Amino acid sequence: MTRPAAPWTPVTAALAPVAMIGGWTLAAALAPGFDPVAGTISALATDQVTRPWVMTAGLALTGLCHLGTAAGLRPAALPGRALLGLGGLGTLAVAAFPVHVAPVAHGLAAGTAFVALAVWPAGAGCRRPTTHDAARGLLDPPA
Repeated sequence: MTRPAAPWTPVTAALAPVAMIGGWTLAAALAPGFDPVAGTISALATDQVTRPWVMTAGLALTGLCHLGTAAGLRPAALPGRALLGLGGLGTLAVAAFPVHVAPVAHGLAAGTAFVALAVWPAGAGCRRPTTHDAARGLLDPPA
């Protein structure tokens, strides 16, 4: 039998996209001349905008939310939770290494986060059966 999700899990899961989308929307609104079609989210956290801390905070909060969700999503299989946590760490690293300061580290962190966040659901469904699950049908009377 699996343990239920931690009580904070729905909050962190719901807050992650709000922090990301809210961060980039607010950062773009505060960046005169920013073109959301041609520009990147990473550009909103550089010294080329007036308030880079807005996007940096949005990224950091998103990463923390992913970590919180990974920790609390106990019904999911460990490989999926680990990938979600890796995505959170990658997102935190994107915030910690702005593209204009550390382009290689930023790119590696962004790539890692992107891949981990894209594939974590596939790993979350691979829970191995417990002893209880394996014995469930053995003790049932024949139909």
